[in-house]
Amino acid sequence: MRKRISGRYLVIHYRAGQSAGARLGLVVSRKIAKRSVDRNYMKRVLRELFRRRRSRIPPMDLVVRVTKAYGYVDFAEVEREFSELLVRLERRIAANHENDATHADA
Repeated sequence: MRKRISGRYLVIHYRAGQSAGARLGLVVSRKIAKRSVDRNYMKRVLRELFRRRRSRIPPMDLVVRVTKAYGYVDFAEVEREFSELLVRLERRIAANHENDATHADA
């Protein structure tokens, strides 16, 4: 089973967490943004988006990898994509739990 979900700007790799809550790791390559100022901005934005939704994310480890550079003008689009990816992740987890439950009954 693939343990990642992709969008235009972001890829989220995930794994069931061993901790009590959701944890976040960030990867912004120098290939994506040459200047450290730009890489740090992208990480700051993602940390804030994660912080806002942390209570709704099940206990798991997430690594968010930026695949396309974004700036201030793209903020709304990145925010929307991050939310959509988390919704898709929740659906995938729910589907996996349903599959596990049906296989356990057999």
